[in-house]
Formats: sequence, C-alpha cells, structure tokens
Amino acid sequence: MLKSVSGSFSFTSPTSFFYTQTPTGVTPTEVTNVQYVKSYVDAAVATMGGFAPATLTTATAAASGDTTLTVASTTGYPAAGTLLVGSEVISYSGTTATTFTGFTRGAYGTTAAAITGGTTVNNYILLSRTTTTSTPKMVVTGSGNVGIGTATPVAPLQVAGEVVVGNTSISCSTTTKGAIRYNNTSSVLEFCNGTAWNLVQAAACTDPTPNVISFADEANATASTLYTAATAQVTGINCSVPVTISGQGSPQYQICSDSGCSSVIQGWTSSPSSITNNQYIQTRLTADSVGGSSFQATIIVGSGASVWSVTTTGGDCTASPTPGTVCADGTIYAGLSPDGNIKMFTTRCDAGQTWNGSSCTGSRSGLSWNNGTGNWFTTGVTDSTTGKANSNTLNGLVDVGAPYVAAQYCESLNENGKADWYLPARTELDVLYTNKLSVKNFEVSGSVYAYWSSTESSGSKAWDERFSDGYQYSGRGKNGGYLVRCVRR
Repeated sequence: MLKSVSGSFSFTSPTSFFYTQTPTGVTPTEVTNVQYVKSYVDAAVATMGGFAPATLTTATAAASGDTTLTVASTTGYPAAGTLLVGSEVISYSGTTATTFTGFTRGAYGTTAAAITGGTTVNNYILLSRTTTTSTPKMVVTGSGNVGIGTATPVAPLQVAGEVVVGNTSISCSTTTKGAIRYNNTSSVLEFCNGTAWNLVQAAACTDPTPNVISFADEANATASTLYTAATAQVTGINCSVPVTISGQGSPQYQICSDSGCSSVIQGWTSSPSSITNNQYIQTRLTADSVGGSSFQATIIVGSGASVWSVTTTGGDCTASPTPGTVCADGTIYAGLSPDGNIKMFTTRCDAGQTWNGSSCTGSRSGLSWNNGTGNWFTTGVTDSTTGKANSNTLNGLVDVGAPYVAAQYCESLNENGKADWYLPARTELDVLYTNKLSVKNFEVSGSVYAYWSSTESSGSKAWDERFSDGYQYSGRGKNGGYLVRCVRR
C-alpha cells in the first residue's frame, strides 16, 4: 500500500506481497534478493506519480458483497488495478469518472468487509512475478518473514530446498558474529564466532567411556534356547557413542529409552549402531546345543566393554550322549572308539591351550612325535585302533628317539580331574575328525593343521591327519612339530 509518493515510502499488507520487476513493459528479471524490493517499488511509484493520488475517500458506503465503490474521482487510476480499503484488498476491472467497478472482494487472502462513507482508499501496488507454479519464488509476509520456495514462511528466513553458501572476503568480527561461509580453498563450511572463522563440525566427545555396564550371567541354561539379559542403563558419557556386539550364539542387542524397553530406539540387531547417555541396552543370544558349555557375547559401548555368558547345564554322559556333549566333569564326549564301541572323551582344547570358561586361549603347541631329532628308531608301535596301548609302549621306551614327546604330553596331562589321557591311534584320531564340528576347537586351516596319531608308519615317520579334509598321511617325519589332542576312555 502506497502511503506517500514524496520522500521515503512504506508499505504494509495484511498477508504478504509478491514481487518482480515493474513498471509494465520492462523485461522480466529474476529477483533473488530482498534488498532489491525498494528499488522495484520506487520504479513502480515513478510510473504513477503525478497522475494517481496516493489516497481517496469513499463517497458512499458499500456492503461486503458490493462490487462497486464510489469515490470523489478515479482520474489518474488505471482501468484495472488493486485497492486497499482498511485491511481488505480489492481488485477492480473497470472505472467510471467516480466509480471503481468489477470488484473481486477479499483478494489475496484478505476478508471482505462493509465499507463506510468517508473511508480512506489506498492505491495498492501489487508487485508480482508470474510463474508456472502455484508457489511464488519469494514471499515477504506482513510480519517480515521471508520465504523462498514457500508461500507461508514461519521463520525470519525459510528456504524450501538447498542453500548454496558462497565464499566471502569479509573479516569475522562482533558485527558479523553468526555468519556462515563456504571456504573455497579448504572446501569446508565455516562460521564466525565473533573473533575468527571456524570449521562447522560436531563437538568433540570428551567422555566416550560409560560407567561400568554389567549383565548377570546365565547359568544352568537349557541347550539351544534363546536367552535375554536384563536391561542396563548407559551413563557417564557426554556424547553419542558407537555400539557393537560379537560372540557366540548369534548375539544381538537393542537400545531403549526406558528400563522395560516399552519404547525401542534401535530394534534387535547385530550391526553397529550408536547410543547416548541415559539410554538402555539389552542383549540376547542362543545357548549352545550341548550341555556344560558357555557362550559369550562381548558388547562394546564407546570405549567400554562388557561380557555376558550363558552356560548350559552339564550333560549326562553316562547314558547315550551325542558327540560334543560337555560332560558333568568338563570333558567332551567324542564318540565311540573303533575297537569295541567304547565311549571316548577328549579335552576342550589342543595342547598348549587352556579353557577360560567360554573359549580356548593361548597358542597351540607344535609337538614332535619323537624327541625332535633325526635319531630314527623303529618302535614297532603300529596299532591303528588302540592308542592307549601305543602310548604306554612309547612312554616306556629309552631308545635314541626317546622321549616320545607327543605321547608323553598326553601321558602327563591332568585335566578335569582325569589323569588317564593318551595320544589317539590313527582310527581313533579319525573319530575326532568325523565329529570335529560338534567337539569343536580344532585347527582346520593355517600353516599347521595336522594332528599326530600314536601309530608309527616307519622308523622315521608316523601317521597324522589333516583336520581340513580328513586326509591321513603316513610320510610325516617324526621330528616335525604338529598338533596334539589327547583322548581317554
């Protein structure tokens, strides 16, 4: 609305104004910055000054539905245009000497209202840019909000789409505090803090280590059953930290906003995620399929780690156990011996390793069949089915190849309260290979993955078996270092 055509001017609108170039006849140009609005309004005023009075006064009253309005004179006004009467914008399509006709009442979102005689009528300049869409390129509302790509901005500046931030040569100071720019040299976005330009980035995490997170271990679990730990709250961190999980029994975790997990933030997953302070975490895994076995899940939150164990009830090895069953005494049922269907048992781990409750730790030892020298001696220990007899013989020899290290290791082993271990014969070793997936913890790859048997093949060689494919080899030199897994009956 034009208040004055002399000196400075101001304009108001009950809703908003849409703008582009004026006056009529000038080639349209894209208006991209609100700072140009005044120059366009000035240009529009210049075309009307001198023949269109700034304001008129109604000569008669008009109802809210009337389509004409009588004034003192319409001289100088175009044949069609826009008026502002009170808070109502009226579009007209014709004039007589004293009357505007062809009204569209309540234009541009305003409300039609009754007009009394003597009401001021303002010459309303509509600055608009015609587009092929229903949304104007730019809108400035009556409250001063600027919308780009939106007709209803709710903030001082609202952009419906991307914003391209350019570089600038201005210095960062208190007057430009809060400004942002794109640094073309470093290819980064920066902001002014009132002193210097700074990289826009996430705040550094100063405390990624949570307070101790613990889950109560599960004992006497039922084999092959899914167990879920109670929730634990994550505290003591001041940022979002990563969460990962690993272990046995297909472990998973979920993240919740409450201790009962009625509101789940991250559903059950084994993939990496993130968690923030005071959120809750819960884990689950499926217990081992054999008794007396422990599965563990390791949960890493930020730079802290927690371990949760699920241990199945010890298996009954007195009846007809399945291979891989962990007996009540901690030994593993390996299967029936090839020389009389006698139950045969083995240890959890290879020579050189120890069982920590959930896995074998330490390094496997490569042991020689003889004393590790080239002092060959034919022992005559060639039985393929009865390793106990073979081992007893080898451990009693005092020849140039003695001591027979692999057999001696098993002879001296005292594990799970048992001291009658021996080095298996060739076919006994094959029982272990056949049931290796159930018995577990064998080496099946790498540079050394063959296991010694107690069966001799010649004066300088003995039988072994590869646990990658079950191949038994008779040409292994007795002084070579290979793997050992002891058995007992």
